[in-house]
Amino acid sequence: MDKYSIDYAELHTDMTRPKFFKYAEVKDRLVRVAYDVVKFQDATEDIDGLWQIQSTDDGEVIVAMYEPPEGGGEAIKSESSWAVLPDKAASSMNVFYKGEPVHKIASAQVGVPQAELSDFCTSVANKLSENEDFRRSLLEDIPANERIALFSKHPELTE
Repeated sequence: MDKYSIDYAELHTDMTRPKFFKYAEVKDRLVRVAYDVVKFQDATEDIDGLWQIQSTDDGEVIVAMYEPPEGGGEAIKSESSWAVLPDKAASSMNVFYKGEPVHKIASAQVGVPQAELSDFCTSVANKLSENEDFRRSLLEDIPANERIALFSKHPELTE
């Protein structure tokens, strides 16, 4: 396939896939992965990937999370164990260590405009892999019981 051609079938599938559901309507079909991150337990629909529980004015909803960037100059370095990805609503950043959700940070908390959140996430991921003080600061932000569970699973983070 030519790199400039468009696969309209795939594009249509991506555009028509729901980006959020009301939590109350689908909670019996969800499996909790970590904290406020869930996934669907059945694969009958073409809904894959991780979802995040968020509160809105209309009640709780689950929002599809972005997948990591593939290739290209702006992609997160493959040798890094850290990844930081915005959710689809661009209201928060999700921090992952070795592919597992570790922490969630509201974009309003760091004062980053939604339009710049993706670039900011890439910078944070790079800084987490390179700067020990920054990494320690993030780990101290995690609630104690979650931090203990993370350290027991990944003891290299305590060093």
